[in-house]
Amino acid sequence: MRFLRPALAIFSALLAFTTAFTAWAREPSPEEIGELEALIDDGNLEAAAELRAGFFFDDIDSPAVDAQTMRLQYYKQDYDAAFSIAEKLLAANPRHAMALNTRGLVKSQRGDSAGALADFDAAIAADAGYGKAHFNRAGLLCAQQQYAAADASYVAAIETIPDKGGVYQARISCLITAEQATAAIGVATDWYQWFPNWDALRYRSEARRIAGDRDGAYADRLRSYAMYGSRNDENSVVARNMLDEGEADMALELLNAQIAKHPDNQYLYLERGEILDALYRDHEALADFNRAFTKVDNVTQPMRSRSMALRGFIKLKRGDKAGATADFDRAIAYDATDPVGWFGRGSVALEARDYDAAIAAIGKAVEILPGNVLYSTMLGAAQKKGR
Repeated sequence: MRFLRPALAIFSALLAFTTAFTAWAREPSPEEIGELEALIDDGNLEAAAELRAGFFFDDIDSPAVDAQTMRLQYYKQDYDAAFSIAEKLLAANPRHAMALNTRGLVKSQRGDSAGALADFDAAIAADAGYGKAHFNRAGLLCAQQQYAAADASYVAAIETIPDKGGVYQARISCLITAEQATAAIGVATDWYQWFPNWDALRYRSEARRIAGDRDGAYADRLRSYAMYGSRNDENSVVARNMLDEGEADMALELLNAQIAKHPDNQYLYLERGEILDALYRDHEALADFNRAFTKVDNVTQPMRSRSMALRGFIKLKRGDKAGATADFDRAIAYDATDPVGWFGRGSVALEARDYDAAIAAIGKAVEILPGNVLYSTMLGAAQKKGR
């Protein structure tokens, strides 16, 4: 018996390990898959990776697990891994809409626009209600300046994606790029009617400004600030438009008065930083940007994109290329439709004599804002040097 007890103990430990291993290796429930999908959709990739590692064992043969792992790898920018999993899923089911959509995204990243469009079309043919394929198809067509087809796809995406805000935003941006500001006003109005929010008003304000309706633009800007809860009053709106019209000194005077009344409002420091930058007061602008970004969560991403890019240019002028590059990359991540971050990234590449990268980045800025003389001139210089 004395010798049997260790053997029994070992057997019990092995049994416990086998039981735990089996539980760990089980296929996850639909609720767990849904939780993983939600984390990926929200961009919380670190938490998604932890959930994936904690719940799911690599050897499980589960299309549901593979599909979410594929998406996770794509958003982590491991495009080879995402493509490989997509191919595996499509080998088993050629009409797997999510796999077709993800493979299309990878092809788009690799510059294969025709292949990407074919995959998005195949995903829609397999599942006409798969809104993400409509959305990605629209973005690709807009980049190719096929604006009518892009808008039709955005309409389909709005009809099929429950969280429509991002789709409305992208559709408006595409219409503005296509110089269809009046149509963009109508879409922003539809967005606001679907869900009244400050972002819809902010986009409608910009579309109205481009269309020449300055009074309407001011009114929407005021209402958007009120909904955002930034405590900005009409003076800060006037200051923003003064800056747009070249009256930076008067804009600064108004913003100083606003900050005196609301010193804890981080958004005001971003606005004043832009004004100080326009006045070539770099040191003060940098201080305002840094102060605002210490509480960056209080400012929504599109709002902080321009300020982040301007801070990058200040760093670039001071010789901090690494800091500038990081700021330009964040600016693009915050709002890829703002050309300043792209121009900044191209400027760094141009200084480094990486002409291919400079042409790609500055070309993106020109694509977003084709009428900008500086962007077009710099793009021409990069192309000439890159020959």
